Amino acid sequence: MSAVHAYLKTALFHFDGASPTGVVALSGDMLDQGNGGITLKVSTWFDSRGREVKGKKKTLVIPWGKLDHVEIVGK
Repeated sequence: MSAVHAYLKTALFHFDGASPTGVVALSGDMLDQGNGGITLKVSTWFDSRGREVKGKKKTLVIPWGKLDHVEIVGK
């Protein structure tokens, strides 16, 4: 499991309001990286200005097509 910052090509949106919207960067632990994308246990959400957005910790599967790049920041 690696600590990462994941930068998205486009902002996240949700119909149910269970997660923050307008998020373009995520920080957390990458649990898996497979053929379809990465599984990320998100601890921090960021908007397009790098400001932290209030949101609960959540595990997301993010497809490779949604990711701009991923920065590994620790183990």
